[in-house]
This record gives sequence, C-alpha cells and structure tokens, in this order.
Amino acid sequence: MQTEQPHVRRAHYSGKYPQKFHEKYKELRAGAEDEMAAHVACKGSTPAGQHIPIMVREILDCLRIQPGETGLDATLGYGGHTRHLLRALQGQGHLYATDVDPIESAKTEARLRAEGFDPELLTVRHMNFAGLDKLAVETGPFQFVLADLGISSMQLDNPERGFSYKVNGPLDLRMNPQKGLPAWQRLQQLSERRLRYLLEENSD
Repeated sequence: MQTEQPHVRRAHYSGKYPQKFHEKYKELRAGAEDEMAAHVACKGSTPAGQHIPIMVREILDCLRIQPGETGLDATLGYGGHTRHLLRALQGQGHLYATDVDPIESAKTEARLRAEGFDPELLTVRHMNFAGLDKLAVETGPFQFVLADLGISSMQLDNPERGFSYKVNGPLDLRMNPQKGLPAWQRLQQLSERRLRYLLEENSD
C-alpha cells in the first residue's frame, strides 16, 4: 500500500534585492551578484546599481555620428549615452560632456577613463548646460548634440541628497551641493507669500 507523502511548504521568500541606497549602486558595493543581475535584466528590468540608457539605437540613427566629429553630451549623468557616443567616434574626434553634479560626474568620468576613453577623446566639464553658449565659444561648433534632460536616480535614491520622501534625509535639493544654500536653510528665509509664488512659478 502506497503511503501519501506529507506536504512540505515551500521556503518563504526572504528577499534578495537590496533595499538601502548604499547596497544598490555597484560603485558602493563590491562583489555584486552577477547571476541575480542577469536574472533581473532578462525580465526586462534594470538591475540595482546598474544603468541602461534608453533609445540608444534611435539616438545614434538620428545623430549619424562620423569619426572625427566634435560632439556634446549636455547631460553626462551615469555615462550610458556618453559611452555609446564615444564608441561611435571610433577613437577619432572629440566629445565634450557636461553635468552640474560634481559628485556623480566625477564617478562617471572615472568609470569612462577606466574604459580607455582618455582626455584626447573626452572632456568632462562640471557645469550647468545653461552655459553651453560659452562652452561653444571655447570649443568651436559641435557636429552633434545630445541633451537627455531630467534628474537621475543617483540623486533621487541617495538620502543624503534630500530629493525624495522615500527615506529620511536632509532637505538639500541641490544638484550641485557645493553651491548655494540647502533647501532647509532657504525655507527659513522665505515668507509664506514668497514660497507660494515659487511653487506656482516652478510647478511645471
């Protein structure tokens, strides 16, 4: 007579994905789990601590970059698009990349330098893209320009930058924390009327 095997419950999922900022980004955590990252990527998602630039093929088809040209990436960010622009130059010409965030742009520049993109091919400027007219006077005309405007998860997810309500942190809100006042100090200087005006004018 065959006896029925007792049912064994499946082990409860304890969670393997990093929850805290300093666990997410691979430059902050050594020995990232490549197997887990590959699993997440196969599902169509972006693994924690990695960056997948969007619309790369469409951008390159539109810009039609030729070796020897001079170009501009107005928003360096994590460097995903920048890397593809540099590869399209095939070691000839020059790419200028700007970013107002000195913290993240320094990390990105270090990663790109480690990949072999030397100063002969890439120049990184810590500046706001609003000053590109002055940069163009210095560099000469650009044959192609990419501006992927917006804020990045590197700022939003870092509690020390104060851009998000997800976690507790200082109310800073500066893309360049080396300039100006943090938001918490600025709020102490504003009247209710002035604050209302700023919110209305910048709400878009």
